[in-house]
This record gives sequence, C-alpha cells and structure tokens, in this order.
Amino acid sequence: DSLVSIDDETTGDYSSNTFNLNNKTILDSTGAFINLDIDYDIIDNTSASDQIFNTLNTSMEPLHAPDKRFQDIGSRNRLFGVKLDYQKKFTTWKIDAGLKYSQSNIDQTLNQLFDNETTLKKVCFCSAVPYQNLVTGSVKCFHNHEVPSLYH
Repeated sequence: DSLVSIDDETTGDYSSNTFNLNNKTILDSTGAFINLDIDYDIIDNTSASDQIFNTLNTSMEPLHAPDKRFQDIGSRNRLFGVKLDYQKKFTTWKIDAGLKYSQSNIDQTLNQLFDNETTLKKVCFCSAVPYQNLVTGSVKCFHNHEVPSLYH
C-alpha cells in the first residue's frame, strides 16, 4: 500500500483578441446585396508547471526519492477568415453565391523534464500547423414556390 502526494505550482498567461469587420451593401431596389465578413483571431497561451510526486508508505514515510516533472507549454494561434456573399432576387427565382477563404496558423509546444535519482529526460513536442482553406460558393436558382421561407 502506498500514497502519492503531488506538490504542484503552475503559472500561466492567456490572451485572446478577436477583430471583426462586417459590411452589407444593398445594391438595388429589389434588395440585391453583397455581404462581406472579415475575422482575425489572436490566441496566445503559456504555462509553466513544476510538480513533485512523493510516494509514501502507510506510515507516511517516503518509499523513494521524489519524482519531479517540469513542463513549459506554449500555444500561439492565428486564425483568419474572409467571406463574401451575393444575393439577387428575380420575379420567380433568385441567385445566391458566396466565396470563403480561411487560414489557420497553429503553433503548439510542450517541453517536459523528468528528474529522479536515476533518470533525467527531456521531451520536446513542437508543432507548427499552417492550414489554408478556400471554399467557393455555388449559384442556386429557386423557383418562387421552392424558396424556403427564410429567403422571402
């Protein structure tokens, strides 16, 4: 029988900022419009953790030297998106079209140090993941009796 006691000291900082621009422009008296949305997110997170694992017997005496783990974790993310929509209604049908672009730059790091009497290990995990996405919209033509009510 044993008991594990953990002493932990963790510190960290987190920030998140979002910038957003939306503009809808009516083009004519029929209600045709162009809508533009631009979004940019900045998300940063850092933390450091020092942990000491004490394994104790039933008399609360150490069974062996403490195990130690030290961690540094970092996250730096940048997210960007642009969306452009167009809509034009005619007598019995309408056109909807859209274009969207998004880009995500995600950078994650994990540095760990394990330390006890016999082992000293450093583990490093680093990941920088750029991701880009381009979605083109489709043109949709509805006859008046097929147009869902949210389009009226």
